[in-house]
Amino acid sequence: MIVKSRFHVLFNFRNINPTTKLNRINNIIKKSFCHVIITTLEEIGMREHHKKAIERLTESIRSNPKYRALIITGSVAKGVEREDSDVDVVLVATDKEYERRKKRNNILYYETQFCDYPGGYIDGKIVNLEYLRFVAEEGTEPARDAFRNAWIAYSDITELENLIRKIPVYQKSEKLEKIQKFYAQFEIAYWYAQEAKKRNDNYLLTRSISDLILFGGRLILTHNEKVFPYHKLFMIALSEVKEKPANLIELIEDLLEKRNSQAVENFYDSIKNFGNWEFRGIPSVRFMLDTELAWFYKTPYVGDL
Repeated sequence: MIVKSRFHVLFNFRNINPTTKLNRINNIIKKSFCHVIITTLEEIGMREHHKKAIERLTESIRSNPKYRALIITGSVAKGVEREDSDVDVVLVATDKEYERRKKRNNILYYETQFCDYPGGYIDGKIVNLEYLRFVAEEGTEPARDAFRNAWIAYSDITELENLIRKIPVYQKSEKLEKIQKFYAQFEIAYWYAQEAKKRNDNYLLTRSISDLILFGGRLILTHNEKVFPYHKLFMIALSEVKEKPANLIELIEDLLEKRNSQAVENFYDSIKNFGNWEFRGIPSVRFMLDTELAWFYKTPYVGDL
């Protein structure tokens, strides 16, 4: 791998995963971290067409003074991409460029010209450095997980490496409070599922089952101090954690398929009896604060925390 900045260094890191390779490179150059670009990606271990797309985009961004950094995220960064996967990115713009785009509601990046494979495209969001600092300090779990295994393709920001390392870390200081929030939602979703059966209301049943699984699962991720990766990778995250109820994924699949009272009870009991959740207060009151009054307190939807 060749990295260019004020100097050239040749690296030959074979049989090492992409994130480790890039972390080693960053450690070597962090004292001189300026205008870093990856110009060859043979050692990264991704598909050739994804490498080429990133190389082309990197060269384009490097020559554009409106942008300060290019961060590779998503399935390509995590090493779980498919042959036809898109390339997810975060573009760090100058403050002036970011404000200009924000006023026009134009903070989505989408481009096909750098991809030479069928259906290929690059997309992501355009942010500024202030956004990254804010995510590192106060970001929700999905916002943090977006940077899991992310790596820098180009940057002139000295602090960017440390920010990228800091963002996807589980915030232990929030653990007990989140258990309170998620457990209340879990209990109320269980109550709604029972009500849906009584009323023969399929919409309410569908919504309550989804919430029962979401907040039951969030309790398990929180117990394991694992960041919630949002819905697309939720089941994968649950399957990966070490401490969870026996046959958790099977219970979820059974509930989604059968949608009957017994499946609801089986899943509910598996979560409730998994451990001492130490819930304080009345679930309906907590539910009201975190759901019905969330708009008043200007807080995010509890499922996205």
